[in-house]
Amino acid sequence: MISLQRIALFLFTSFLLTGCPSDSSDPENLPPEIQLLTEKLEYQEGEIISLAAVVSDEDGDELQILWEVIDAPFQITLEKISDQEVQLIVAKPLEQSVVVTVQVTVSDGNIDIVREAQVTITPNLEPTITYDSDTYTFQLGEALSFPVTIIDSDSENLDISWSIIGSPKGYGISSSSSLVQLTAPDVIEDPVNLTAQVQVSDGYNSLTKEFAISILPKDIIQVSLVYPPAKALTDARSTVIRGVSSSELSSLTVNGQSVTSSDNFLSWTVSLAIEEFDTLVITPDSTIQATQVVEYNNFSRTIKHTKPFILENESLTVSGDMVYLVNDSSKQIVKQNLLTDERTIIFQATADFDFEPEQAIVDEANNRLVIAGSLDADGQSYGLTIVALDLSSLTTTVLFQDLVYEAYESIAFNGDNNKLLIPDWHSDGSIFEIDLTTGVKSMLYNAKADFGIVVDRGYKLKYHNGDLLWGDVDTPTLYKINQTTDQMSVLWQETDYQAEIDDLDLSLRFFEEFIYDEGLNKLTLILDEGVITFNLTQLTIESFVDFNSVISPFQEVEAAYVSGRNVHIWDDDGKMLITYNLDSGEYVSTGNENINIGLPSRPRSIGLSNDEKSLYYTSDDTSVMYRFPIDAADNSQLESPFDLSINNATDGQPYFQLEAYAPINPTESGFYMNKMYSDAGVYFFEFDTLAITNIALFEDIESQLAIDFDSNLAYTLTKNSNYNGSEWITEIIWKRVNLDSGEVTDFSTNLDHNDTEFEYDSIDSLTLTPDGTTIIAEVDDNLLKIATSDGAVSWLSKDKVMPNLLSNNIQNYIWANDELIAINSNSNSGIYKLDQLTGEFTELSGKYEGSGATPFDFENGVYLSDLQQFFIVDNDLDAIYAIDEVTGERLIIHK
Repeated sequence: MISLQRIALFLFTSFLLTGCPSDSSDPENLPPEIQLLTEKLEYQEGEIISLAAVVSDEDGDELQILWEVIDAPFQITLEKISDQEVQLIVAKPLEQSVVVTVQVTVSDGNIDIVREAQVTITPNLEPTITYDSDTYTFQLGEALSFPVTIIDSDSENLDISWSIIGSPKGYGISSSSSLVQLTAPDVIEDPVNLTAQVQVSDGYNSLTKEFAISILPKDIIQVSLVYPPAKALTDARSTVIRGVSSSELSSLTVNGQSVTSSDNFLSWTVSLAIEEFDTLVITPDSTIQATQVVEYNNFSRTIKHTKPFILENESLTVSGDMVYLVNDSSKQIVKQNLLTDERTIIFQATADFDFEPEQAIVDEANNRLVIAGSLDADGQSYGLTIVALDLSSLTTTVLFQDLVYEAYESIAFNGDNNKLLIPDWHSDGSIFEIDLTTGVKSMLYNAKADFGIVVDRGYKLKYHNGDLLWGDVDTPTLYKINQTTDQMSVLWQETDYQAEIDDLDLSLRFFEEFIYDEGLNKLTLILDEGVITFNLTQLTIESFVDFNSVISPFQEVEAAYVSGRNVHIWDDDGKMLITYNLDSGEYVSTGNENINIGLPSRPRSIGLSNDEKSLYYTSDDTSVMYRFPIDAADNSQLESPFDLSINNATDGQPYFQLEAYAPINPTESGFYMNKMYSDAGVYFFEFDTLAITNIALFEDIESQLAIDFDSNLAYTLTKNSNYNGSEWITEIIWKRVNLDSGEVTDFSTNLDHNDTEFEYDSIDSLTLTPDGTTIIAEVDDNLLKIATSDGAVSWLSKDKVMPNLLSNNIQNYIWANDELIAINSNSNSGIYKLDQLTGEFTELSGKYEGSGATPFDFENGVYLSDLQQFFIVDNDLDAIYAIDEVTGERLIIHK
């Protein structure tokens, strides 16, 4: 039965319903009654279309109800819910409105009552999804949105659901006002592919649409600091830094300072004070797009500023608390305050005033240093030049100059008459007097002519109470010259104390300094290894102090100066200034600061790993070849792939020293090296096994080595000099060695160029062109090309002097890709590029180009193509410099 509540939902529509009773043979039988009900007469496809029949029979007869659909399209079927209720089902979408007639027949067995109802059904149209594309590619930073319009012409109630398939973390989607908005993480490293899906339903029709979405990372503009290295040392106050950008910019500042660039900041430089490296603040271009992000790479820097380096000082002098160190090789004078430990360069030779100081003394009355040295100026070399350096203004004045060179190791100054004395130990010993007022030089004393003796090494000269004390370091003897009577007497001589000196196992030759105490009649000598005091009255040794026992660290006295009871010592090997008190035995020492790897002294060879991340290093002071990362922070990262001491301690094995260039083979399994003198030849040293293989033995002494690793051929040469009884005969011997077979070919026959322009008797360094076709040999700072095929020779560079120099001092050549780079040494240390067409040199970094840490004596080097940097070994400073090829800047990365 249909419930009363259900009936209440239907409208009574009998006025639209038609029907008639069937005939009956029983006049007593009353017909059934029926009402056909529906909620409404017009429906939309998708709505529930229900019809109900309310039937009754007064006779109480059992009734039968039959439902039928009359005149309906095929899409519509009738579904019986119960005898009294049915639903019209639209099985497939309608193309147009239709009128459906539903007929219901009620029968009591005798009488049939029929009723009909007509229902209009209109189509339910699908929602429409309108879009420009179903594939979108976005870049992070731009608007992650796209338009999608969803409408339904016959319905206002749509169910719309957006989602990202798989619900990846960090991504979201929403829609508003026909615009779909995606959300994504702030940063992605790789492209991301998503599928966005929309599901739409109007309650009857359901639609699903997918959109392929690609989100690309932001364009990364990489701003990288290429130079300086991460941790370095310099005695300069500032340095130029160099960087690159992966994309053009319109502006860039570092620490508020605009950088310099000529290519829209694809490469750039800026000069910064050393103290600014503690914090580098980089401000990028303000026009960076939303789809771009700037990444700063390699900007962590620790650049340590140090006092000016002290090393290889020829002499020193003292006034009060100030020590003046005279460095002839670097042509500079350094002042060190003993109270504050402050160190300052007060003189440095320049191109315009190329003065090499050797000895100095303080003229306290005029607050100046009186300096003796040599001067190159106006195309002339003055062997003896006296210069006054004003200690207030630090300006120089030439007081005297002479083309004649004098051999001297000390000077004495008389402020009363403004005269300088120079002991020249040539010509049996002479003392010259130079009047600094008139500029006149004269002979004051000649030992042989005036005193009838030979002063062979009259190095030491000083005033003492109006007399002159003149020390001959060869005999050794100390003489006193009475300047009133011009008489000479022996104040002290070694032979009077020989037995005691022998007991101490000492040599007094070439003593460095002395102090004479006339009141106590005692003499104190400063020796290489300590200080010895003589009692001149008793002719005994009063005391000897071995500095190795009381001073640490200590190596050897190179120069000394006595001031009062303090001895100021320069220890050249230890690069230390030491002040030692003769009475108390106390001392204070100060030296150069170190950084990163503490390298063994006297470096010889440097090599580069294939990945350009590690260095190989050898020195004369150790039997170990070291390997360490370029950016190593301390000695814990030192590796020792080969130690010669193991072989050298084995009986019967050749004795090797790392005193020659040692090229690493391409596989980095070992290195090659020439051995000179006994067992001379080419040897290979294998890292893993520590095996030493003789490739080829030579009867002569091979001194140079160059290897073509592509062909596995080595080229060696030596200079042999023999005296035939009347003259020296020089022979240059060349050999070519097959490193695989050990076959040796004499390569000398085509290299005899006597009486030609190519005649030479010495070759100082050797290299090969990258293609192995040409040997490049340095001959007296000229470059000779020798074809490896037939020995044909030609000049690569002849009589070409480096810019601003009077002469070259080429130590080695290295290749920077296809560029040939000369390494100049000593006081003009620097690196120079050679034009291989003209033979001219261009300075990259050194005395006049670039800036940064002071170079002293460049020895060897390697080139890093990725960084455009050179790593150069300084023999005097025991340091490795990183030199930027582009800017010429120099910093020390290991010392």
